[in-house]
Amino acid sequence: MNLKDAFRSPSYVGGNPSPVELLAWSYRYRRATQKPPRGKENRNQWGPREGYAKTAHALATNDAAAGKVRYESSARDHGYGPAFAARGGKAMRFIEKPSACGLRFVGYADKIIRLDHNGWFVDNDQSETVRGVVFQLPGRNGVPLFVAGYEDWNNSKADSDGPVCLDFAEVVAGERPEWVVSAGYWSCSDSAADHDGAHTAARYADQIAEWLAEDEREYNAAWQAGSRYSDVADEIASDRKEALRLLSERRAAAKAVGTSDQFNTICATIRAAVDKLVDRIAEQRELQRKLRDGDYIADWLPGFSTHDKRLTDAFNEGAGRTVIG
Repeated sequence: MNLKDAFRSPSYVGGNPSPVELLAWSYRYRRATQKPPRGKENRNQWGPREGYAKTAHALATNDAAAGKVRYESSARDHGYGPAFAARGGKAMRFIEKPSACGLRFVGYADKIIRLDHNGWFVDNDQSETVRGVVFQLPGRNGVPLFVAGYEDWNNSKADSDGPVCLDFAEVVAGERPEWVVSAGYWSCSDSAADHDGAHTAARYADQIAEWLAEDEREYNAAWQAGSRYSDVADEIASDRKEALRLLSERRAAAKAVGTSDQFNTICATIRAAVDKLVDRIAEQRELQRKLRDGDYIADWLPGFSTHDKRLTDAFNEGAGRTVIG
């Protein structure tokens, strides 16, 4: 591989990168993290083009000579997102492009270990699923390292270098690869997905995905309840407006025809229509009460806990206003 091709190749975990690839990857890393010194005495050394490039090249050459693999995106803020806590995860990080951060996709949890499913439903309509994933980190002392997480189901697939969330608080070590004689040659029979560490990470990844799916379904149920609450409020306002219009027509009819048999017929018709609207408004207000209290309404509105602030906030967001204080 020539230097031009090496610059075009993404950094990755595993494999056997050539010296020219190590040099190219390290050079990109050094340029991405390079900052000029503040001292005026070094101003000439750090020119707009030559100084930066020479210094980065010198550092990259040392990295390549030492066999050090550098990953450009892992050094940038956009490589690894900020750590956040989630159910079951203490240091979850969103990663938009895992391969650019030196992470290698090992597999989906349901492919690495035997599971009776291939994902967990994240909505009560059961139309979308989230799957646990396992990635491999750069090894340490010849031992592979694995990290668990879940695929971002709203974007491209993890096996196509799509976005993922991984928990770096739980890094699982694998075993040293075994070398065997095959056809008279020494070869490595190691496969990342066959490691006990990868299996442990897969079980954890599936658990993270299950917990996330439960939280998403609960949040979605609360949000949908709030949205339905708002829709019912609009329906009540519309029915009330219609009832007032009918009562106004009855008053106009009284002025026009007076107290006669014709008026009595009109009055009875309007009264029946208004009574129907009043009954429907009462039913709608009862529905609003159930929605606000988190009661079960239907399979797509299974209810939620009003003692969970995360869910009451979701309800208020769906309603478009603060209903539950």
